[in-house]
Formats: sequence, structure tokens, C-alpha cells
Amino acid sequence: TVTGVKTSLRARKEQKNQKRATEILEVDAINPELLNASKQTVRVPMKKTPTGTAGQIEQKQEHKQSYQNIPLYNINVRAIDLRSSHPEIEEMDFLAMPVRDEQNGTYDAIVCSMVLNCVTTPEDREATLSLLYKHLVPGGLCFLTIAKICLNQ
Repeated sequence: TVTGVKTSLRARKEQKNQKRATEILEVDAINPELLNASKQTVRVPMKKTPTGTAGQIEQKQEHKQSYQNIPLYNINVRAIDLRSSHPEIEEMDFLAMPVRDEQNGTYDAIVCSMVLNCVTTPEDREATLSLLYKHLVPGGLCFLTIAKICLNQ
């Protein structure tokens, strides 16, 4: 039917407009701020739906308002730390973390704050930087912070 075709086309259009979630890896996560942000939702009204039987709907034109919670940010966060006391932060050594996809990477963004200054050998620092690159998708971003004093050592 024409209505069915319109509905199908509308569904395809909505599906195209939905973007995939941004995949973020947080290395040396000292707090769950990014994890918490990934779980924030906003309550939005759903399309109004009539209530009652067909005859009652025509007579009363009553509508019941429904709401749904949708993610505020379209992100998935994986947080890891060598020693974590937070239940949602995985305890893992980044240097031992396997690369899921050598060709295409996994993460759109990596947050790596004050990690390199804790890596003790030049070889491990090189391995860390190499792994950061391998985990990124092409065109991905790495947010790397390091203490100024470490740049001189």
C-alpha cells in the first residue's frame, strides 16, 4: 500500500540520519567522568498516541503523552587503568591490551592523560605511542597530556 511504502521510506531516512556512536578509550582513567557522560540521558516526548478503542478515539480524541530517555551524548566509553578502585574502570595494563583491528583501529578518540610520564623506559614509551596509534581509527584523535617537566627528561 502507499501508506506502507511511505512508512518504509521514512524508516530508511531515519536510519540514515542516525550516526554510530563515537568510540572512546580512556587510558589511565582516574575518575569516571567520561563513563558518566556516556550514560547521561535526556527525557523527550514520544509521538502522541491515542488511547482507548477506535470508537472512543474518534469521539474523545484523547491522547496520552509518553516519554523516552535518549542518550545525551552519542558516545561509548571504555575506561582502563593499571590499578582501579572504581567498579566501572577496567583494571588493565595498556601495553598488554590487544589491538582488535590492526588495519582500521577501534577507537575514534583516545584520552591519555599523564600516562607517558609514568612509563619508565624509552622502549615502553615508544610502544605506548605506537599502540595509541594502532588503536585509533583512520582520522581518529588522541588527546595526550604530559607534564612539561617530562618533555625535558
